[in-house]
Amino acid sequence: MEKWDLYDKDFNKLEKTMYRGDKVPKNCYRLVVDICIFNSEDKMLISQRKEDKKHYPNYWEFSASGAVISSEIIEDAIKRETLEEIGLDINDENLRPYITIHSEHSFHNIYMIKKDLDIKNLKIQETEVKAIKWASKDEIKEMINKNEFMQYQDGIIDLLFSMINKRGMIRL
Repeated sequence: MEKWDLYDKDFNKLEKTMYRGDKVPKNCYRLVVDICIFNSEDKMLISQRKEDKKHYPNYWEFSASGAVISSEIIEDAIKRETLEEIGLDINDENLRPYITIHSEHSFHNIYMIKKDLDIKNLKIQETEVKAIKWASKDEIKEMINKNEFMQYQDGIIDLLFSMINKRGMIRL
């Protein structure tokens, strides 16, 4: 069973841990990583969760995601999850999150990379991932409206697609 480190609201690691399935203690947060892989056509590689998943079965989501396990650094977690879930080995030493979003019990660190891939060459983790495909921003928004894609906050998809070609907050 996965063991996770816990953090305070200021992203400081606490001397506390929890296990997958446990309730996150009050005033504590866990780390989650998400990766959005875009191709040169500005389409995002999305993955479909298996039908037997406890949360959001059959929903489509970002390319890969998962929890950071205890004593693991965030960059290693995103590399591990990407390799496990979609069979892609990312060895980018400059990998760092584009955005960190603070939710009720988690810090979501969202990574983005641009890479042209033939998805036929990727090996999905059949216990977690049902399918993968490339999707445009409009296709993803339509999937959200049809309740087929994770119900992210309005604007998240627009923000990610707007940032793939330019990093930072200032429009240059």
